[in-house]
Amino acid sequence: MRAIIVAAGTGNRLRPFTENLPKCLIKVGKETILEHQFRRLTNSGINKITMVLGFKAEMIEKFLEKKKYLGASTEFIYNPFYEITNNLASLWFANHLLKNAGGDIIHLHSDVLFDHHILGDMLKTDGDLILAAEEKRTVEEDMKIRVVDNHIVEMAKEIPIDEAYGEWIGMCRFSPEGSSKLADELGKVVRSGDLMAYDAKAFTNLARRGEKLKVSPTGDYKWIEIDSPDDLETAKKIKWT
Repeated sequence: MRAIIVAAGTGNRLRPFTENLPKCLIKVGKETILEHQFRRLTNSGINKITMVLGFKAEMIEKFLEKKKYLGASTEFIYNPFYEITNNLASLWFANHLLKNAGGDIIHLHSDVLFDHHILGDMLKTDGDLILAAEEKRTVEEDMKIRVVDNHIVEMAKEIPIDEAYGEWIGMCRFSPEGSSKLADELGKVVRSGDLMAYDAKAFTNLARRGEKLKVSPTGDYKWIEIDSPDDLETAKKIKWT
């Protein structure tokens, strides 16, 4: 099993912390966000980790070279257009891995902290396209989802709050078949010229064509997307397990 972490963005909304530092190298307690993710992945037996880099890519590469104890085989893919693209296009740069997956793939946004049980539950869920999500009352900025019979039928920030099941947390798992279908859809969106699309657009397109996007609920386990200074302060107050 392989993990793909997209970490190409500049993290503008987290300034001043990201003026000269990629978001994933910000410390929350004793660990950086990236260490938090690597530790949970490797503890779950996921030792092949691919990172899609852009902003301050060399800092991330050097950091991981020093962290051999994390026990992962790491490779890097570079998105040279990170300043004019969003996370869908960054994930598209890993299309060759998605198209030729020899096993399941975990996809992670690089700014998410999560209780290890969330990853464990997602790994135990059957399906080709599985997305971890929290059932909750959302706010405008959340990546909201519509759910019918435990399957996601739409993902977008524009979904009205009163119509949303909750929020996708930026973590998902694909079977080889699911990975291949996602790779094809990423290519279609990129070729259409929508380089600023969120990866959620590809998932919505797949759902509208009848693909089953299963929800893996977060339940009562904690997670947070660190997108702002307020998020960072909140994350520091959580006891992570």
